[in-house]
Amino acid sequence: MNHKYSWHHWVDYLEGALPEEQRAEMEEHLRACEECGHLRNNVIAVENKLQLAGKRLRNSFPLNQDRTRQAVESCIESISKTDAAVPNSTSMLDRLTTLRAFMTPLCGSGTVTRALRAAAQRTAVPSPEALPEVLWPDFMENLSAITGVLCGDPAAVLVAEVGRLAS
Repeated sequence: MNHKYSWHHWVDYLEGALPEEQRAEMEEHLRACEECGHLRNNVIAVENKLQLAGKRLRNSFPLNQDRTRQAVESCIESISKTDAAVPNSTSMLDRLTTLRAFMTPLCGSGTVTRALRAAAQRTAVPSPEALPEVLWPDFMENLSAITGVLCGDPAAVLVAEVGRLAS
């Protein structure tokens, strides 16, 4: 049997990012190759265990609403003091700038960019910059959910609150 799949193929396959033709070809191989099928099942089982362990750990640090609001206000005050000023207007660009400034210390600038793009795409717009005012609540709901997966529920609550305050 030809095991021509690289680690990149495996990652794309498991994340659902492999092009359909390659995905079908790989699935055919996985059905025919006991060794690769077993590997896929083991990787999925380990990933599920890691997801569960991460969720348990994230949920072990609960924040109540008052503490969350205080943390958001403190972060926004800190952002404004470092010249990444909180916008005075509510333009979409200003809102996105506020979110970026708030989220970057939590997850890093590259992750923030990908999270904003993913939230925009889940909101059915091509990019965050193309987001119309009417879709802001949907965008924030999607961004908060993505942040929850990346950084945990407390961070998701903080991001949702920053989005609410920025609007």
